[in-house]
Amino acid sequence: MAKSFLGKMPATLAVFGLAFALVLTGCGGNDSGSSGGAHFGDVLSLSGQVWTSDWDEDSGPVFNHFTLSQTVTSSPPGGTGGITNGQLNFSIGRPDEAHLSVPAFLIEELEEIWGQVNISNSTARAAVLFLETPEDDLHRGYWRETETDTTWSWDEDDVIFVFVDQDVTLSAARRTFEEDWDDGDRFTFEARAFNFTLGEGWNALHLRMELRDTATTTSDTFTLSRANPGMPVRWILGGWGGGGDGEEREPEPDFPPEVEPELPAAVQTPFDRTDARRAPRTRR
Repeated sequence: MAKSFLGKMPATLAVFGLAFALVLTGCGGNDSGSSGGAHFGDVLSLSGQVWTSDWDEDSGPVFNHFTLSQTVTSSPPGGTGGITNGQLNFSIGRPDEAHLSVPAFLIEELEEIWGQVNISNSTARAAVLFLETPEDDLHRGYWRETETDTTWSWDEDDVIFVFVDQDVTLSAARRTFEEDWDDGDRFTFEARAFNFTLGEGWNALHLRMELRDTATTTSDTFTLSRANPGMPVRWILGGWGGGGDGEEREPEPDFPPEVEPELPAAVQTPFDRTDARRAPRTRR
């Protein structure tokens, strides 16, 4: 069964800086602040500084350089490379046919948010890349929290690497929902329209979630594009460090009542929202 990339985003799409810039080699992207290429062809080469994350009660997410060495394995298999003294160098070629499948699972995951996703070629076969070390998952993303006396926001970014054996176009219409809650707050949900082509070979998809709260409004916005954003998005080993007091607190997105999907989570570990600083948001 295919792994889910929605459902683990750390409280997962984003955060979506740093005193150190990541530079991905080749077509792997550029973490210095500019976007890297989103289509890589038959060989996906990835490199850059690896980070771990922790949680500070005052400032929220904190990212630290990872400095050790670890092996890295992939699904689908066939990749080579690892982490050396905190630096990732990994590449993977065209997956074997046995590890390709119809992209139905990819579409189904996206439809949890967009309701209906259209694909131009139903005969295309695909694979989603997952990376892990002996200790944890390795994914590309970022998340951040901003809080004032009157507002709270959480942004999360995740990059999903997808292989397709032929060009396909994915599209979805804009989806919105509004509701007045019993306490007078107004809730709005938006999944923005997208339309892009995945070229034969490896591609990068950028999934972004924005949660906003004020005294009278709550809004959740989702965006999907074919892109490989640079800094502050980075390679992260594992999830975040959590709140530190053992209390379960997770900034959960709200969804229209007819949707209520599993919490979106980016690739691999990205959405394990079990220790976020803010109390779970629940529809009142």
